Amino acid sequence: MRVVNASEILDLFDTVNVIAVLQGHTHVLERVDWHGVPYITGGAVSGNWWHGTRLGTREGFLVVDVANGRVSTRYEIYGFKSIDPHDT
Repeated sequence: MRVVNASEILDLFDTVNVIAVLQGHTHVLERVDWHGVPYITGGAVSGNWWHGTRLGTREGFLVVDVANGRVSTRYEIYGFKSIDPHDT
């Protein structure tokens, strides 16, 4: 899936005070900065769709703090390990 009018949205972001874009659904933890805006993907509790680590991202969740116009994040691993049903 993709945003069909992404270039319009990116142009709009250059005109307003965007402090972060939070995105998901890829089950990986990543951050990409574009024009001073962090685009943050938050991993997944299910890891690789319940099959373990996804591209180096373990099962977990993203904690987002917003204060004074800034965003900070940390990824929490909580000890859960999914088991690939094909391995049982």
